[in-house]
Amino acid sequence: MINFRALKTAIVERNFVRNVIVLGSGNAGAQVISILVSPILTRLYSTYDFGLLAVFSALLNTIGVISGLRYELAIPIEKDDKEAIHIVFLTFSISLLVALLTLFLVTRYHHLIAIILNMSALDYYLWLLPPSLIMLNLHQLINYWTIRENAFLEISQTRILQSISSVLVKMSAAEIGFLSLIIGDLIGQILSFSYLLKKNISKKNKIFRISRGNLYLVAKKYRKFPIFATWDSLLSMIGSQMPSILFAAYFDPAAAGFYALSHRFISLPMQLIGQAIRDVFFSKAAEALKEGKVDLLTASVHKELTRIAMMPVLLLSMIGPDLFQWIFGVEWREAGVFVRLMTPVLYLQFVFSPTIMLFHVLEKQEKLVILQSITLMIRFSALFVGAKTGDLRTSVSLFSFASSISYVIFLIFLMRISGNKLVKAIIPSINSFIHSVPIISPVAISTITGANTAIKSGAVALTLFLMIIRYSIIAKNLKV
Repeated sequence: MINFRALKTAIVERNFVRNVIVLGSGNAGAQVISILVSPILTRLYSTYDFGLLAVFSALLNTIGVISGLRYELAIPIEKDDKEAIHIVFLTFSISLLVALLTLFLVTRYHHLIAIILNMSALDYYLWLLPPSLIMLNLHQLINYWTIRENAFLEISQTRILQSISSVLVKMSAAEIGFLSLIIGDLIGQILSFSYLLKKNISKKNKIFRISRGNLYLVAKKYRKFPIFATWDSLLSMIGSQMPSILFAAYFDPAAAGFYALSHRFISLPMQLIGQAIRDVFFSKAAEALKEGKVDLLTASVHKELTRIAMMPVLLLSMIGPDLFQWIFGVEWREAGVFVRLMTPVLYLQFVFSPTIMLFHVLEKQEKLVILQSITLMIRFSALFVGAKTGDLRTSVSLFSFASSISYVIFLIFLMRISGNKLVKAIIPSINSFIHSVPIISPVAISTITGANTAIKSGAVALTLFLMIIRYSIIAKNLKV
């Protein structure tokens, strides 16, 4: 049996839950703003515009995740401030070279890239990749430094600032079209970076002289990050971002827009609290490792994640298409169908992703790269087969099935390296399902019986009420 009292002493007293709540509130605030504005944006911009944005973002995030060779992951870990500053400088120098290389490629081959992606309109906007890439890297660096300082409140505040500024630009400049979607995201990152930079400078951190010798030392000390973490991050990002590109190439830009909106929706729980748990888990896992409590921390966090994720996933599997049509408009109903097909991925992604940083804490990056390679092949084989059928829904279904298998494989290995038995991964999901079925049953019954709109609405309201009660109980009895 898990000794929750020992875990509470080791982890909770170190403000694990408090930090998650602080970060989670910022994420929640930012996402609530985004959700409230989304129905307006989907009526101001076409599915084609969102398809272009999805492909542009996929290119940006795929390049951005490896542009610093993942040295930024070492910033919160390094104990010495002098070496941490050198890690920042090293990471930015590498990412700047990558941005310059990207500038060269898009300047010379922008037309060819647009043809390959089956998006001729993107030809005129690829020049925005290099400045967006630089801003993305700067934002990542200051974010990891702020995590190092345990200034989670400041990170929370900037996420709200970033969301507000981004949506204001997108709403006010809609007549410009697709370009304002990119500019909105860019301005949001600029303001967020500026705020965090000002906060960190105001703390009067000691200024260190940058030397080539120290740059070499930190590069060598954390060489596992570029050797293994870079490939892991690249493979993971390809797995999450490339489907948008392939849907656009194999079908049409609107298909990429449908997938992008559905993927954004199913990723929402990760953005609301999952990312907060991931950041705090990364910060505290090293302490748990020293105290021999990694197994307790991992198992307990996993259990709570299953309790959080199960109910909304089951609900979405039933009302996804109707929900999307009501919120975003009739033309976006297909995105709701995508969500219904991908609910297994939503669940598994949420319960696994926050604890993936354990591979880095335990220095098991080589295993992570191997796993990412295998699962990427599984997922893209499914996409390729689905594309050959010529049916978009079939392609999404196969991709969802393959992605679910991938997350199950990851979860099995995660439990092994953390020192937990496989049963610790299975039992929590079973228990969460059993507790969730009665709560979701009103919606399930109304859906199966083909009830009218009024009865379905009442069933959804009742289920939401029961979910609130259930989450209140979960929060009261939180064990991590």
